[in-house]
Amino acid sequence: MESELSDEEIPEQIRKSKSIELQKSIDLVELLKSYSEQNNVLFEYVLVSAKQFATGFNKDEFKSIKVRFANNDIKALESIIYLFSAKKPNDNFFYLFAKPSERDKIDVSKLTFEIVDFILKEHNKSK
Repeated sequence: MESELSDEEIPEQIRKSKSIELQKSIDLVELLKSYSEQNNVLFEYVLVSAKQFATGFNKDEFKSIKVRFANNDIKALESIIYLFSAKKPNDNFFYLFAKPSERDKIDVSKLTFEIVDFILKEHNKSK
């Protein structure tokens, strides 16, 4: 992403218009990198916008799968499937995935607050 900011092959006008969004993306990647380093988490994530995500969990054979939450509540997938679907996903919604072997190292609440804080700061900059 950083190379795109100064890529001479991209016309100057396009580079300027993309630079703000690219810089936001770079800053978010840096936030994830910093979190990973501070918490000994492998720096390998997949970020998927809600518009790009299509779940296969709506299939009947998956509906009875039990899902355990951080507070140890257990629910059938069919009772929470609405969390995975949206009729008209918004650009502001995304899914962040990490390797299963790394998930126990991630404090989801802490990382969520860091990401939300980042998003709020970016939003306030644009005002």
